[in-house]
Amino acid sequence: MRSRVPGPGTAATAADISLTRARAADLVLLAYAAWDQARTGTGRDAAAGQAPRLIGDRAILDEDSLNAWAAAAEVLPAADRLDDAQRLAEVSAASSANN
Repeated sequence: MRSRVPGPGTAATAADISLTRARAADLVLLAYAAWDQARTGTGRDAAAGQAPRLIGDRAILDEDSLNAWAAAAEVLPAADRLDDAQRLAEVSAASSANN
């Protein structure tokens, strides 16, 4: 599925904005569900697998998705996966430096 978010220099339509907000809402729900699973211990492995995918999604950095980023960033520590959290932080920092 192609992103319908307008590129630089193009005007956003109401449909584009609502799709972006819907995607942000999905990310927030997924991130909080993963965090809750990790926190309660009901699905730590599943949550720890979901966190890197959530954090790796560029849409999570959208201003409407910052709550999702905050929740997703807490999944790995809550699941006692500190090594994975460190590795993800290093990969994210290297990726940011290259862009």
